[in-house]
Amino acid sequence: MDFKFEAKSYLKYLEMVKNVSIHTIRNYAIDLDSFKDFIELNILKNKKTSNKIFK
Repeated sequence: MDFKFEAKSYLKYLEMVKNVSIHTIRNYAIDLDSFKDFIELNILKNKKTSNKIFK
């Protein structure tokens, strides 16, 4: 699963189906990008570290 593709699909859904404002879409995009950064830095980094410990 590609996060960028899924995020863009969700933002397009909000625009086309839910008819939300462009400001809402922009802010959701910012929030999704921040969430992705958090996951990469905190969750995935720790997962790689823990895998190295047990190998």
